[in-house]
Amino acid sequence: MVSPIGEEGSDTRRTADTVFVQLISPIAENHELSCVRADHIRSPGLITAQVLKHLNEAALVIADLTGLNANVFYELAFRHTTGKPVIILSPRGQRLPFDLADSRAVIYDLADWTSLEAARRELGEQISVALGGSPEGTQNPIAAFLSLENIAADTDPMAQLVVRVNTFLERLDARLEAMEVLPDAEWRTNAEYIDGQDDAFEELTRATHQAKFSIRSSRYFPASIMRRPEYLQAIEERVRGSSHQPPVQEYRRIISLNNIEKKQDVIQHLVDFMGRPFTLFLTSHENTFELVVIDDTDVFIHFAKEELVIASSLHLRGRRIAERFTEVFDELTSRDQLAVFDCRAITPNNLTKHLGKVEALFAEASDRLLARKAIDSSDVELAPAPTSIELT
Repeated sequence: MVSPIGEEGSDTRRTADTVFVQLISPIAENHELSCVRADHIRSPGLITAQVLKHLNEAALVIADLTGLNANVFYELAFRHTTGKPVIILSPRGQRLPFDLADSRAVIYDLADWTSLEAARRELGEQISVALGGSPEGTQNPIAAFLSLENIAADTDPMAQLVVRVNTFLERLDARLEAMEVLPDAEWRTNAEYIDGQDDAFEELTRATHQAKFSIRSSRYFPASIMRRPEYLQAIEERVRGSSHQPPVQEYRRIISLNNIEKKQDVIQHLVDFMGRPFTLFLTSHENTFELVVIDDTDVFIHFAKEELVIASSLHLRGRRIAERFTEVFDELTSRDQLAVFDCRAITPNNLTKHLGKVEALFAEASDRLLARKAIDSSDVELAPAPTSIELT
């Protein structure tokens, strides 16, 4: 057991002893485990070396994060590097640090007998999972990072992407399971990994056609919708409405001015959707992913190839997940923003003025792109920029 210990007679020691005696020991004995804490080690030798030996060789480590003790975190991190089972305990009301926020902790309250009984049951269940060989018992941020590093030598970028997506899904599942006290309908989520641009656009087009209230979509990749008339038609139908459905209440779209060929795309949007509930955000910002949020149910995250076309997508379904990514999208609308066009305010009388603004923005963007291309193709070695450190 990893735990804050404190001086003999201190409140820290009394709490640690109570947790050990009332919570851990009886459950460990039920599983025929011998539980050892650092101050229980009687063998001669360096204390730190003995503790690390136990952390490396023990079948299971239980870490009590009461008080967010620095030594406990050091020992927990060491155990995480081994990839062996760990169970985390935390007192009720204590917020776990960000790096452990996804971890499923046993929450206890020594002053509440009912809470303590529930913690014993939860601890027993987690011990059974940890010692039963389930991968869930060995999941932790360091092990996940090391698994990604091990595959980094793989020359196939898609193989690396699959590992990253799978790791993301495992952490997502663990986090949602830890929130099981909330109504299932709010947190029910499923995910689908879609390999290839054709399949990704087919699924995205289908979901777009079914949109009822709102759509948020981004276009960062230069060639992401080239030769995709079926998707462009789905956008038009949901903004204008169709014989089957009324128009959506809101369509928000981000387009990055990182490719001159996008100018016609922007102009076409303003012409087609004037007077409609369509808002277009133009930005100089570039992303390595594209994001689409449909209603409050569907999220598409598109991943790029080197040539900045879609290589694969992650399709997530779930109310709370969609809410979180809606927040992400809304933050992106203000990042390096160049202009906002609310098509409801565009009329035949002022359309020319708006199109002129688009022409000017793309002229500036063209100059930036040409300057960047000249730098990229130059043989001149540029002096490195001075290093700066921002303290926050």
